[in-house]
Amino acid sequence: MTLVFARRGAADVAPENSLAAIEQSLRRGADGVEIDVRLSRDAELIALRGASVLYDGQPKALVEELTLAELKTVDIGVGREGFAGTRIPTLAEVVELLAGSDAHLILDVKEDPQHGEGASPAAVAVAELVHKRRMHERVTITSTNHVSMAALAVAHPSLKIGLRHLVVMEEAASYAAAVGAIALHPIAVGAATGDVHGARALGVMVCASTLVAEFWPVTEEEQLDQLFALGVDAVVTDSYQSALNRRGVSA
Repeated sequence: MTLVFARRGAADVAPENSLAAIEQSLRRGADGVEIDVRLSRDAELIALRGASVLYDGQPKALVEELTLAELKTVDIGVGREGFAGTRIPTLAEVVELLAGSDAHLILDVKEDPQHGEGASPAAVAVAELVHKRRMHERVTITSTNHVSMAALAVAHPSLKIGLRHLVVMEEAASYAAAVGAIALHPIAVGAATGDVHGARALGVMVCASTLVAEFWPVTEEEQLDQLFALGVDAVVTDSYQSALNRRGVSA
């Protein structure tokens, strides 16, 4: 059965990546969530998509230049009725929220794309937290920086490592297996189509994300139907409830 992951939690009803959004998506039936992870100036892991925030009147204050204490003053519930005062959660808080469930967690590490040797500081910090909380079986760490992920796989062979990508990769499954990744995380159907070929034979999962953008002409619902037809192992989507309904029909 294809697993359904809510991208950044139930962002349709609560601020994305917030504890409320994560909790609501699981209550509504998602098998797990995918959240974005960044590192603060004082090396604390937080769940946040953007590289900048509105802090102290600065609309483009860089996350990497702010401490956790400073980031905790940011209200991510502005403009969302009933969520004023919602704060950016730490990754530790997210893990604690999931401790009593069997939900899966995909951590999309937002790291320096130019980082070219070894695992990035953000990736290392994520690995250490997953080890500390003994979440190996329920957490997959992924990133578009394959160099960092490959280094993490070597340093921590017990962790589940994924490779995130937008373009089609030649012999994707063989490539993933060679660098120690257990999953491919393609964005959009085109990339996923190439990944599915030969993946299962090599023990590589395909966890495909829908693409939502003004320039993208294919609706999420159409993408989900195509991904279910491909037989991917999991989908990551904003429309997680639609995915759950479509999974039931396609089963």
